[in-house]
Amino acid sequence: AAASPYWDAEDYRAGYGAAANSLILNRNELSFTATPTRVGQPLQIVWDRPEFARGWRIENSTRTVRANSNEFIDAGQRPGQKVMNVTGQLIAGAAAENTSIALLEPANYFVEQFQQSLSSYGIASAKGQVSINNPPNGLTELAAIQSPPLRAFIDPTNLYSVNIYAEAMLKALGRSVEPATLDAYQSGAAAVSTLLTDLGVAPNSISIVDGSGLSRRDLATPEAFVDTLQMMATTPNAAIYRNSLAVAGRSGTLSNRMKGTNAEARFQGKTGTLSGTYSLSGYLNPPSHPPLALSIMINGTNASGSDIRSLIDQIVIHAANLNDC
Repeated sequence: AAASPYWDAEDYRAGYGAAANSLILNRNELSFTATPTRVGQPLQIVWDRPEFARGWRIENSTRTVRANSNEFIDAGQRPGQKVMNVTGQLIAGAAAENTSIALLEPANYFVEQFQQSLSSYGIASAKGQVSINNPPNGLTELAAIQSPPLRAFIDPTNLYSVNIYAEAMLKALGRSVEPATLDAYQSGAAAVSTLLTDLGVAPNSISIVDGSGLSRRDLATPEAFVDTLQMMATTPNAAIYRNSLAVAGRSGTLSNRMKGTNAEARFQGKTGTLSGTYSLSGYLNPPSHPPLALSIMINGTNASGSDIRSLIDQIVIHAANLNDC
């Protein structure tokens, strides 16, 4: 599976950067929980779904550290092997950390899991092989599963920032508008750019190369986001789009933000995070002011993520306290 060629190297290893292919299973990631033990001892590493990690080995190079130490977890699959390398450290007594790794060969993983599923029902199968060619003629369809509607994927994509769904939708869009394309990313990005331009977004205010926004080559101005929000509010799918966004203090990536303020339950939006870059865009319904569309972006900062998110939240809360003149 090919991920976007424009991502940073660490993105390919992390679960949030799993590549989108035609056989996505469990978001093409393996998740695990790291729990601190005694100071100086390794963290306890446990698969969240052991049945999906059969035959995998964990190389645990982590440790539990004293209070006031830095905390981090870094993990990834060893290329060509069913081995997960984990490094990092957590403070003794601190909360467990849940994270995931990207599967580097997701199609082969799908075949393995499919064969294991067949075997659990007593169905024997020959060793599977993944082919990217068109299937031969004369094959008989044994079963089919109807995909949920697009809305079912838009909701978790925006609510929880599921990057692989955004990538898959972009590639599917690229192939729908240009079936013979050799670069679904490029075709999909071009289609999205055209759609946004048709909605009234200035062409020189956006640059799109993937679906999730993980690439540093994805560029947009706050004005472009506000224009998009305003234009989407006038389309037939406005309610579907808006309801897919996280609600401040209530759901998704905003479930623990702006609680107990005038912005709680009044702001619906989408977060954006890269190293040194943080953003929040969405709709706000102040109690004493007409509805607002807003976009806040902070680039090139060395401040902690929690401090920057708190600053962004304060801006939204201030806007929620506006009075209509």
